[in-house]
Amino acid sequence: MGMSMRFFKTAVVMLSFLTILPFMPSGASDNTTPPGPAQPLPAFTMPAALEPVLQQYRQGWTQATALERSALHWNQGVVIYLNQGMARYRNNHAVQKDMMHGEELTETRSSGFTVYAPGTIVLKENYVLEHGGPPRPASVTVMIKRENGYDPAMGDWQFVQFDPTGQIRVNGSSRDPGVDAACAACHRGMVERDYVFSTLAPTEGGRS
Repeated sequence: MGMSMRFFKTAVVMLSFLTILPFMPSGASDNTTPPGPAQPLPAFTMPAALEPVLQQYRQGWTQATALERSALHWNQGVVIYLNQGMARYRNNHAVQKDMMHGEELTETRSSGFTVYAPGTIVLKENYVLEHGGPPRPASVTVMIKRENGYDPAMGDWQFVQFDPTGQIRVNGSSRDPGVDAACAACHRGMVERDYVFSTLAPTEGGRS
């Protein structure tokens, strides 16, 4: 009887652990992939002023990450696209991962973090993730690497944010108080990574 009771308690503990395991955060990063099968993500309305720059980004750019829940972005679901500079994103993510695990830089990453070239655009789709429901569009944020001298205090990045209907909320450099409050204030702490958060794991494949 005693052995049966001990077996029963052990089974209950193991069942409880297996139940909570899918909800435990990954030790490799600060994000977890939302549960459920892959599904087409809803589209955002593109502001007319940005169409020449961002047109057809889903078809023509590299999708840098899958849809992932990011603790750095208010637990929203995030998908990142790049028009170029994917190799730099991969390098910076790998260096950050090594640092988080206390590992020394390898030969291939001996130079550490790298800087993005002028013309690079990092676009981030943001979604509200609700349990049991589809991802809901929240906003799109864009970082555009401008020419030298555009905004030296923030690595010459231009920040843009627009809502799902295409209404632009902020647009400009960190000298704009609205841009600074909405974007630059957080990215300012990522100076060694050229002001780009690189904690979300890059997808396999894709252009360099």
